[in-house]
Amino acid sequence: MSNPEIKETILQFLQENHPKDFNIQEIADAVNIHRNTVSTYVKVLVAEGKLKISRTMGKISLYSFIKE
Repeated sequence: MSNPEIKETILQFLQENHPKDFNIQEIADAVNIHRNTVSTYVKVLVAEGKLKISRTMGKISLYSFIKE
């Protein structure tokens, strides 16, 4: 899987499940991509303004799609 495909897969999963929010491990399990890879791409997508940190529970951040 190349870089754009991974980003699109993560975005598509979160968009389909909007307004629910998910942690990194839940996203990784759902899209069948390693947790470390998902973490990297989620941070990029947050920086691009396509995802947001919806809430934080202790050390765990939950992410959701930003509906335009």
